[in-house]
Amino acid sequence: MYYVSGFSRLLVRHFLWSQLSEVMIRIGFVGVSPKPSTVQNVLSDQLRLLQIRYEIENIIAEREKVLKLFANLGDNETEEDDLEASPEEIQVLLDKLGSDLCKLNEEKAFIKERIRKKRQTSKKAEEKTKNPEHSEDHSPVVSDNIAEWGLGIISTLLTETILYPMFMTETWMLVQQRDCSWWSAASGLLESIRYQNKHLYDGFFVHCIQSVAHMSLMYPFMRSFRRFFSIPEEEELQKSMRTLLSLVSNEDPFEQGEDEEFEWSAAARKREIVTSFRTVMRNTVAYTLSNWLCHCLLYPLSTCRTIMAMQGSSYLAPSRFTSVFSVMKYLNRTSGISGYYRGFSLQLLTIVPELLLLLSIYTGVSIWIEYSLSEEDFDDEEENEEEIGEEIGDDEFIST
Repeated sequence: MYYVSGFSRLLVRHFLWSQLSEVMIRIGFVGVSPKPSTVQNVLSDQLRLLQIRYEIENIIAEREKVLKLFANLGDNETEEDDLEASPEEIQVLLDKLGSDLCKLNEEKAFIKERIRKKRQTSKKAEEKTKNPEHSEDHSPVVSDNIAEWGLGIISTLLTETILYPMFMTETWMLVQQRDCSWWSAASGLLESIRYQNKHLYDGFFVHCIQSVAHMSLMYPFMRSFRRFFSIPEEEELQKSMRTLLSLVSNEDPFEQGEDEEFEWSAAARKREIVTSFRTVMRNTVAYTLSNWLCHCLLYPLSTCRTIMAMQGSSYLAPSRFTSVFSVMKYLNRTSGISGYYRGFSLQLLTIVPELLLLLSIYTGVSIWIEYSLSEEDFDDEEENEEEIGEEIGDDEFIST
């Protein structure tokens, strides 16, 4: 029942979110124009190009030294060096240097292509700003952050309104002193509503307050954890998710953009998949920790809601409360502050199995990616270097 209600809540909320988003876009309440690439991203790409050039020069110099050593293996002057390195070890070192050089050249070509596309996007944005009368975009009424926050609250309240009877049934299943099914718990709930002073939405008001407070607290917690874990913004997260979904679908996210001349190699694909997977896992851990902290802070509201929901289910929980204020008066009179935190130690321990599950998923998927995806692109190293040499030079990209 717990998994059914959670999955149903996810589906209903996503459906309501998408429908409300389309309505707000149609009436012009929010904008749909993508954000242009920031200066920080462009500068980071240029700095990475400088670093790649430096690494390539070091690898080439080191490879020349190893080649000289390999060519002079039979000379008497290098007899001492022969004792230090065998021909097999030198060959392995040459293969490793060639592999690293190939990877750096691929990354260099990819960053150049990304900078080229960012320049095209920035040119289009400048043309739109210079000629606003030819632009079809309308200025939105509210900002995207406010619209996202409002859509989240509305979709959450509608979802909880629809699925709150499932929570009532789940609570009644837990309160019973005997084994019962979902159907018997629902039948007992309906019978109590029919013959006793019981309502299907008992505790729904405090449940709405808890849901809105939960959403309001999630935003600062997620922002803090994203900064701590160095998680990118939403656009990069969506790109990472599409990259991971390409492993189980026919969609290829590696050939997007206006210029389709750039083709991803197997090694570049694998590195992008590994980076995307780590980004998504960091975001998942951040969401899990934020959700756990919100539940811990709002635990007193959860206690009041549960008491309101389970009253009338058995002789241990008779119908005595008419509102959440009567529940609070009862807890203050009988138990004090500790009455709001009954079972709080179990709530603190719920983070442990969740983190263990995420750790097992991270380990298993990392092993699968490492041994399932190939990197068979190191055979055409010289062809790669010639193609990259024919492209636009680095000085055109690295400029002040």
